[in-house]
Amino acid sequence: MYVGNILIVDDTPGNLDLLIDILETNDYEVRVARSGKRALAAVAAARPDLIMLDINMPEMDGYEVCRRLKQDPDSHEIPVIFLSISDDVIDKVTAFRAGGADYVTKPFQAEEVLARVENQLKISRLQRELVLEREDAVRSREAALEASRAKSAFLANMSHELRTPLNGILGYVQLMERDQALTDRQRENLGVITRSGEHLLALINDVLSLSKIEAGHASLNPRAFDLLNLLRGIEEMFQMRAATQGLSLAFDIPLDLPRFVTGDDGKLRQILINLLGNAFKFTEHGGVRLSISWSGGVTRVLVEDTGKGIAASELEGVFEPFVQTESGRQAGEGTGLGLTISRNFARLMDGDISVESLPGVRTVFTVDLMLPVASLVDLREEVRAVAMENGDASASAPVAQSLSDETRARLAALGPVERAALQSPMMAGDREAALRAASAIQHIDAALAEELTTLIRSYQFDDILDVLEDRV
Repeated sequence: MYVGNILIVDDTPGNLDLLIDILETNDYEVRVARSGKRALAAVAAARPDLIMLDINMPEMDGYEVCRRLKQDPDSHEIPVIFLSISDDVIDKVTAFRAGGADYVTKPFQAEEVLARVENQLKISRLQRELVLEREDAVRSREAALEASRAKSAFLANMSHELRTPLNGILGYVQLMERDQALTDRQRENLGVITRSGEHLLALINDVLSLSKIEAGHASLNPRAFDLLNLLRGIEEMFQMRAATQGLSLAFDIPLDLPRFVTGDDGKLRQILINLLGNAFKFTEHGGVRLSISWSGGVTRVLVEDTGKGIAASELEGVFEPFVQTESGRQAGEGTGLGLTISRNFARLMDGDISVESLPGVRTVFTVDLMLPVASLVDLREEVRAVAMENGDASASAPVAQSLSDETRARLAALGPVERAALQSPMMAGDREAALRAASAIQHIDAALAEELTTLIRSYQFDDILDVLEDRV
């Protein structure tokens, strides 16, 4: 069995003979160099597993030899055991600073020499194994990433190929349903086709979303948006479902909730729709409640239902892909991907989702997200982007040109009460309150009120505030 190859560097024949005898008796392969120069050449010719290096040698001492070995990428990992007649602490410190791994003093004791050699070779072997394992891990990770990218590309192509004819089928069914001559049985059959098609389309979309997340391709699209409008739209969406199931639906929205925030409204909407959809799916009596709070940009949303609940043993796995609770399996609906996608979206938005449940009583999903208040600049840019998408080329015109000198003068001439009433909501980004303030000056200056209303509707607050802040 191979034990190790050791290079002994010493200019004293007696030391060499003793070390060679100790090492070869224990099956080590031994090579010899009588000077520092010869040692460097020997290492370059054939890399040893260990070097035993005398300190005191002519021309080049052991410290310098060790420093040169450690500076060479091909030899810097070879362990070096220094040999010296000196037991002085300063010499030992100098040896370790030069790169030495251990230190043996003369006269040599066979047991000590063997113990130190075996220890350094073991450490060196473990380090090499660790490096190889790390390289294997890197290769495995790169292979996994490549496989994930290939899977994502495949799923993206397949989803496109499947969704195109599926959307055609659903569209054709909608046309068929308009036929007044259909019998009740035919309408029922068309309903089955529609529900099945929509379920398949949802599955395709969920699988595609998950593949993007796993491949690291999911990204945020932050922009300024109307948080209250988003919540009201979702509430309206689920009101019909609540009425159909005979359940209550409540949205608790505090009066001090900022209206305009910055974030990915598309992903937030999908998170809330997924959680509310699950709540209605598993609730037969009582109702569903959504409550929201905001503090310093940290937004917390609670979605609570009085449904079947989740067993304690299943709570840990509810966010894993393709995992369904017992209630989900009994319902026979869903893909087991909605919560996985929702949590990943929340984490992309510097947040998370957690769940608490008391089976048969209630289940609460808690969503924490970062949604800072939108700045006026963000609001203006969003309005301009929407206008440009709608073909309004004038949207790129600077706001500073929106008020004429005459309008500025009439705005500045308003009384302090009217100016304050206009300034306050615009500073808070509250368009609706600003519109009410503009309407309130109709009796003072109808033309000015109309012009301000037009600007406020498109969130163009800056130029108005410039005038108000100069005077108020």
